[in-house]
Amino acid sequence: MKQRVNGYFLSELLNGLVGGADDDEMTARFRNLDVNSAVQVKAVITAEIKPDFEAQSEKFREACRTALRYYLCKPDSRFERVFYAHLLPFDPPNDVRIFFVWVWEVLFPGQDYHVSDLGQFEEVNDISEPLMIDYRK
Repeated sequence: MKQRVNGYFLSELLNGLVGGADDDEMTARFRNLDVNSAVQVKAVITAEIKPDFEAQSEKFREACRTALRYYLCKPDSRFERVFYAHLLPFDPPNDVRIFFVWVWEVLFPGQDYHVSDLGQFEEVNDISEPLMIDYRK
């Protein structure tokens, strides 16, 4: 049986920063962020994304983990679309994919995201699925 993966869970990983581009205070906070610095961006992910993520249910976190793992390994993933669609309060790094690698490294430290066989997954891009999972622990 194939493992379900839903691309809409990538969006859920950005909670804490979503819409920040429309928030003058938030954009001012990140004005001097070196978006190509792993250390600086990981500090932002740790402060802004990780607390909300860790407050979610195990089922929700696992769905996010599966989606991120899958799309990090899928060669034609369009991380630019996810990044820009959510109006983060800073520009993306030169390689948008690396931002999501940093998200992985902060949220799943010490875990390998590489998948040997993408055929073991079934993409089910249902925009409503993240809303149907019991979010809180």
